[in-house]
Amino acid sequence: TRVADVRHKFREDLASAVKHRRQEFDTFVFVYNDRSGLNPDLSSDLAQARQDHPGLSLELLGQPRLWNECLQLDRCELEELLGCSLEVDELEFRVGLADIVPLLRELEKTPPAGPVDMATLPEPSYNKLDFNELPPHERLALLQGMRQSFLVEQYFERQRNILEQDQIADGFHRYYQGLRQRELDAGEIIWELNGYIYGTVRPRQATQYAADIILAHFFERCHIFENPPPDWIQPTDGGA
Repeated sequence: TRVADVRHKFREDLASAVKHRRQEFDTFVFVYNDRSGLNPDLSSDLAQARQDHPGLSLELLGQPRLWNECLQLDRCELEELLGCSLEVDELEFRVGLADIVPLLRELEKTPPAGPVDMATLPEPSYNKLDFNELPPHERLALLQGMRQSFLVEQYFERQRNILEQDQIADGFHRYYQGLRQRELDAGEIIWELNGYIYGTVRPRQATQYAADIILAHFFERCHIFENPPPDWIQPTDGGA
């Protein structure tokens, strides 16, 4: 079967690399091209290989991560990579991160939560909003999203694919780090992250609300924006 062929290739490539070139590398990357994601059997092989080779870092490079890397390239870099020009100035795309589409569609059906009760918010997340200087509108959207961010975790639990969740979270973190390197302010980062979720076309209200929930999930779990240091004290308004 196809899965058996992929597993065989993974084991064979790793064994050959370790046997013939072990002293020349410290990271082994297995590249696969499957839109359906990583097969659970290959996940087991990866876990076993990490036990068998504790001094070696093993990584998987699939279509989701390749796409995430491409999203961080500017137009010139992407054209150089592909070896052709891209005529995209007047185009809009309706999907940002393809792997998040099923989650986005499910959350679009979620009725909005009630008013935000500040007393129910976890203190680290609330302080994190201040530390990262979120503008008022983006701050309110994240606060509202936090009311139902648990739905994202429930969605991933139903999928029973921990690696898929890890890949999506890693993609968000990598994309966020790329935005940070561009020295964007917090509001611009939120705007770019929204486009990462649903694309450049103007979203429906339900889609924007779903995106707010997703961003709140990754905000609370530290994949986007920075946690304040333990000794950080929230500045007070006014001054001498």
